[in-house]
Amino acid sequence: MIEALWTFLVGQVDNAVFSGGLALGLLGTAAAAASRLPALFRHLLDTQLTCSVMIDGRSELFDRVEAWLADHRYARRCRRLAASLREQEDGERVLLLSPGEGTHVFRHGRVLLWLKREAERGQGSTIVGLRQRKERIYLRALTRDLSYLQDLLRDIDRRYGDRNPNRLSVHVPSEHGQWMRVAHVAKRPITSLTLKDGLADDLLGDAKTFLGDQVRYATHGVPWRRGYLLHGPPGTGKTSLVRALAGALDLDLSVVSLASEQIDDLSLASILAEAPRCSILLFEDVDAVFRGRERSDAAPRLTFSGLLNALDGVIAQEGRILCMTTNHPELLDPALIRPGRIDRRFELGFVGVAQVVRMVEAHFPDHPDLPRRIAAIVGGHHLSPAAIQGALFTAGSDPDRLTDELRALVASQ
Repeated sequence: MIEALWTFLVGQVDNAVFSGGLALGLLGTAAAAASRLPALFRHLLDTQLTCSVMIDGRSELFDRVEAWLADHRYARRCRRLAASLREQEDGERVLLLSPGEGTHVFRHGRVLLWLKREAERGQGSTIVGLRQRKERIYLRALTRDLSYLQDLLRDIDRRYGDRNPNRLSVHVPSEHGQWMRVAHVAKRPITSLTLKDGLADDLLGDAKTFLGDQVRYATHGVPWRRGYLLHGPPGTGKTSLVRALAGALDLDLSVVSLASEQIDDLSLASILAEAPRCSILLFEDVDAVFRGRERSDAAPRLTFSGLLNALDGVIAQEGRILCMTTNHPELLDPALIRPGRIDRRFELGFVGVAQVVRMVEAHFPDHPDLPRRIAAIVGGHHLSPAAIQGALFTAGSDPDRLTDELRALVASQ
């Protein structure tokens, strides 16, 4: 059969129509093959000759890679730049100019790198309502050795990832349930808070003991988690105390707003399980979400049982400090604040005369007669630390203005 086919083809060589069609077919095949060469080369480049990594803009590593790019010699000759601010250890903010959106090709050491930076035009939002800019950096190296990129990123993290000892990061979950850093705030000294004598030391000491007790918890088979309930009237410093506690323990803050239409039982469990390590988890104003076991309109998709399971279910994170704040502890269901979920309760109340005098002495050290005048004005009235602090900053350096402000506060009671 093959011999017959060959004889037929030889016989058609002199056939102009057949020869032309055969030539066109061969040319078409060659053209099609040629058109596929760039794609084949791209596939070979992607799978055999290079390795790549994607850095998400919501991760802290993104900021460190951006700082590395700004220091790279390529940034000095690049003409398409992105501007950002980086805070130094002394609190000073410096301008960084790094390669901007699009593709960049440069050499780092002996390896050729492709950098692609892109940002989504649509901006999402976080669960606490903050706006979120989605950006990514793709880094490709002309080497098959994946350890090259691993070593490069470790070096970048080591050189540009040092924590500022005077500041802490605030994290919130995005609308897709992924954690992102939204702020880098100054630590507040715990001694700057106006609290009942011994309260701050008691809380800080308990938290330090917990963080050093991992082995004891494991030995007794107890989940390594600690919960605190801070309660008191508005303006008594509940959130400020959590921030000061995080600073004193050298931890960050991870804030979850339970009053969100985007949170349901499954997403809350996932969010808490993936909360950033080395951070305090904060739920503010839990009484506004659940009164007893009845949920408010602010959290239409979250159930009370879902909240309990997220706090101490099978996938609940260990090594975690949880702080809840509330103005009305009597409205909380006992199951939410039982031991194991909430281990200690701290009441933050109004300030007394002695506490007001200490605040005034700290702001007006050169006016020894002022505290006596202030004590006579305040008397037995109940004032919040936030109200006193506001009066002090409104008065500035004018003691007479302070007495006027405090008289107005007392009269408004």
